[in-house]
Amino acid sequence: MTTAIIGTGGLGSVIARQLAAGGETLRLSSADKDSARTLAAQIGRAAVVAVDNRDALQGAGAVILALRFTVLKSVIDEIAGPLTGKLVVVPSNPVTADAHGNVSRVLP
Repeated sequence: MTTAIIGTGGLGSVIARQLAAGGETLRLSSADKDSARTLAAQIGRAAVVAVDNRDALQGAGAVILALRFTVLKSVIDEIAGPLTGKLVVVPSNPVTADAHGNVSRVLP
């Protein structure tokens, strides 16, 4: 199976490496294209960098949205149509931290 991973920061990169180690084929997308390219190069042939989020979904049976909780809605709105029929995993938590490390909930 091919898995799309949108978000290649701390969380997305760990998930990508674990899936690739298990033989999964990956399509990576990130707002930080350099991050996605670097991660794909580290993983090797199992990972390719997609042009954008919609392109990452091409041929993927599963999608991991490894994004900050505060940007999830805009990305989901962007790719909602192509998500139909795919397994979607969102490992984000609805919390944020301020400059002093204080954690607060971002949901009302």
